[in-house]
Amino acid sequence: MEILFLWVGLLFAWIGIVIVKSAMFDFAEAERVDGELIGYIPNVDSEGSQTFSPVIAFHHPVGGRRIFQGEIGTGHIPYAIGQRVRVLVNRDDPGRARLDSNALLYFGLIFAALGLGCCVLFFAIFSWGPFSIGSAIVVTLLLARKAFQLQDGLGKFAEASGFIRGALAGQAFEEARFDRSRMMSSADMAMDQRRIARVSVIVSVVMIVLGIAGIAGSAWWEDRRISFVQSAVAAEGHVVDLVESRDSDSTTWAPLVEFKPVSSPGTVRFRHSVSSSHPSWHVGDSVEVLYDPKNASQAMIDQGRWNLIVPLIPGAIGVVFALLGINALIRISRA
Repeated sequence: MEILFLWVGLLFAWIGIVIVKSAMFDFAEAERVDGELIGYIPNVDSEGSQTFSPVIAFHHPVGGRRIFQGEIGTGHIPYAIGQRVRVLVNRDDPGRARLDSNALLYFGLIFAALGLGCCVLFFAIFSWGPFSIGSAIVVTLLLARKAFQLQDGLGKFAEASGFIRGALAGQAFEEARFDRSRMMSSADMAMDQRRIARVSVIVSVVMIVLGIAGIAGSAWWEDRRISFVQSAVAAEGHVVDLVESRDSDSTTWAPLVEFKPVSSPGTVRFRHSVSSSHPSWHVGDSVEVLYDPKNASQAMIDQGRWNLIVPLIPGAIGVVFALLGINALIRISRA
């Protein structure tokens, strides 16, 4: 149901805000000291994806020489062994440290942007009818009830927020207490660097190709849509049925619309091109229709500004893919 986009979006936005807040304020009065990259710790998730967390040694103004593991693991190896880096430290708490980098801020902004995107998608596809609003209220109440069934539901959110910020702060250990056996050997690191470089080039090229394809497809679709809208004739139609489409994961419905062209004695039916997991229209709803006066079977539901916005979405995604691919190739070439 569309309401899930809203709640998932709010959850992602909340996580993003917590991360951004941690990045901007938790070390606002920290001191900057020199650190040295001494190795990496590999991390493998349940799906087999591998990331690398940098291990940095530094001298704390009060606590002496310490070592900490970077708070964010990446799919590549960003620093060379022995490279000097800047470290943010808390003079009053030698057990906390963080790389002086904007990576954490960007990470939080990405989460917040994903959340905002889900919320915008909800408002774009949600049908503000009595049935849809009632369903959204029921789902919201069920989710709220489930959350508050947990002991001290609001307290759990505060606890989770504190846990996230604590995890991002970075835990620094005395050098003698740090377990160096978890770090990668020089041979393993060299092998992974070569593998990552090959994979990164392939992925970057694929992303650029997909991005160009998305931009070209979006431009072609937008051109056809503009031509259609400029020459189309408006008519009033009615939703007479919902066409069901099933796949292995979900079921969606698209409205079947009937309308009477101005220059034709009969009626025409067409299936709207957009379907959704929760019907945005219902049988009996009146809708505005745009159709080709030369071929009335070429028709669509008039969705106002969304008529021209929807074809731009693949292009916007394509731009992001292409820029990410180009940026990755530039970074590889400089490595």
